[in-house]
Amino acid sequence: LPSLGAAAAAPEPFLPGAASPWSPGDDPAAIDWPATLAAGPDLGAAAPRRRELEPDEDPAPSPTRRGRGEAPRVEIYLDTSWSMPHPEEGLNAMTLAALILATAATRQGGQVRAILFSENYMVSDWLGDEKAALDFLCGTYLGGTVFPFELLAEHAREEPGIVRVILSDGDFFWTYPSHKDSFAAAVAASDPLVATLLGCDPANVRAQFATLLSTGHFGFVPVAGAGDFAGVSASLARVLFRRRR
Repeated sequence: LPSLGAAAAAPEPFLPGAASPWSPGDDPAAIDWPATLAAGPDLGAAAPRRRELEPDEDPAPSPTRRGRGEAPRVEIYLDTSWSMPHPEEGLNAMTLAALILATAATRQGGQVRAILFSENYMVSDWLGDEKAALDFLCGTYLGGTVFPFELLAEHAREEPGIVRVILSDGDFFWTYPSHKDSFAAAVAASDPLVATLLGCDPANVRAQFATLLSTGHFGFVPVAGAGDFAGVSASLARVLFRRRR
């Protein structure tokens, strides 16, 4: 997996940046409605948030990456358990990270398939429309955390060679030991598969994933605190969804 710090000269605006207050006279197209809703019910449409585009750093190509001319396809596994608030009730950092990744892919003409998982899971169609993807990602929240390893394995067999991103926390490992083989097969079929996990000891996680990390098809991104999710996801999007030339 390429370094998240790689950069290119004179990049073009592409990725959604940090949200800030929208003021009368600003471009209405800059309003970020998911961020506005996430700010809380006390604000809502009375205090819209805006989000400017940031440059695409366009990192160097990796041998496992698709050609520059191809539109990205990304499958996002979003943890929707009770450990994070519903996005209509408070700022959900994992959902915000998923929104950034989905926006980055669809604005390049790509497609997103989202899986909301907890005790059960919900699967979207392949979505090329930014608003449809964001609406689904801000959808139903279901309870405790059980990662759908069987679904991941099935999707990897049926559609190999696409980007897959997992947004979760340490609860991912509750059932991982009994699914190591199927998870390794899903990693091998992905291009790549990245696990972005909150609040885990990076050294311990890297030890568990040591074999997978050596394959070139797997990446682990530790997230120390919920407030770091947005920045991590923006950097990840720069690596995974290089701007089409």
